[in-house]
Amino acid sequence: MTRDDYKFADLQPDLVDEIKIAERKLSERSGQPITLIAYRSDAEQPNDSDGER
Repeated sequence: MTRDDYKFADLQPDLVDEIKIAERKLSERSGQPITLIAYRSDAEQPNDSDGER
């Protein structure tokens, strides 16, 4: 597996907000800044027929 196997995930704004909340909680608990990055694997293409990402 290489870095080229992953692309940034295309997330809806509400999902980005959830990531920001998780970052804030983890940062508070760990005492250090935490950044979460959402990637998707090209091997796992989203199924557009069910409307989920």
